[in-house]
Amino acid sequence: QEFKKHDSKPSKYIKQWSAIKPKTGVPYTIDVGYERFLGPEIFFHPEMYSADFSTPLPELIDSCVQ
Repeated sequence: QEFKKHDSKPSKYIKQWSAIKPKTGVPYTIDVGYERFLGPEIFFHPEMYSADFSTPLPELIDSCVQ
């Protein structure tokens, strides 16, 4: 669902971030697109990162509490 929203209007969801490299003083700019929602998504779908981790964070917390 998030991919569809992003793909339908990329200019709305892609953010540019500018900074200066501390060692060289050279400015740079990066585009942040899908990463904006994929970062937090890893907590709920860890298998996106590695097949070794398949239990979502909410289930882990629930099993620890019980």
